[in-house]
Amino acid sequence: MADTETAEETETSPAAEPASSEPSALDKLEAKVDKLAQAVERLMSGGKSEPTGEDQAQAASVADEVRAELARLKQAEDRKSRRDADSKRLDEVEAKVQKIAEKPPREYRRITQRLWGDE
Repeated sequence: MADTETAEETETSPAAEPASSEPSALDKLEAKVDKLAQAVERLMSGGKSEPTGEDQAQAASVADEVRAELARLKQAEDRKSRRDADSKRLDEVEAKVQKIAEKPPREYRRITQRLWGDE
């Protein structure tokens, strides 16, 4: 990963970097990926080394972030399904209204039947 860091440093100019001292979202993401890679390496080595408290706390925070993201996605799916159900119900109501509008009123049918007979 050190090779890619030097290549990235040469590609970006100092003017393109953010002026704030806080790490950017990309840096945060890279740090998380590195920690996940370390966790995978530990698992591949048979888990011989015990995870430290910091690693457990980081894993818990990542798990919380994943849960939060899944909850957000579920809410979006629920909103979409409600919107689709409302749209479907509206289409059904419009179809019923159109059917009612096409039928002549019952009184009108009675009058025409009496005037013209049962046809």
